[in-house]
Amino acid sequence: MGNPKTCHSVLEKDEGVIANDVDTGLNLDKSLLEITVVYIFLKKSDLNSKDAIVLLKKLKPLYAHEKIVVGISRTKQLFPPSEKEIADMKKEFADVESASISDMRL
Repeated sequence: MGNPKTCHSVLEKDEGVIANDVDTGLNLDKSLLEITVVYIFLKKSDLNSKDAIVLLKKLKPLYAHEKIVVGISRTKQLFPPSEKEIADMKKEFADVESASISDMRL
């Protein structure tokens, strides 16, 4: 049965994620839960991370930047990155790592 206020119900595949959230003790308060749910929805709408964060901040302007960062961080704990995402991150951070190594040599 769906939520009478929204006419939506939890999908069976998402029940595991919710159970995992409870089991891992993330202790999401209502604002973090709202940020988490909106971020998940935006990411599942095929937005990249940057666009999802920008839109999340526009949709939820009352939440502080720090609160949004914590909500997104906790969301990412629930969804480990895929092999492709890991490869993309390695490429993205290669320049930063190279610059750090260069700085250490100076």
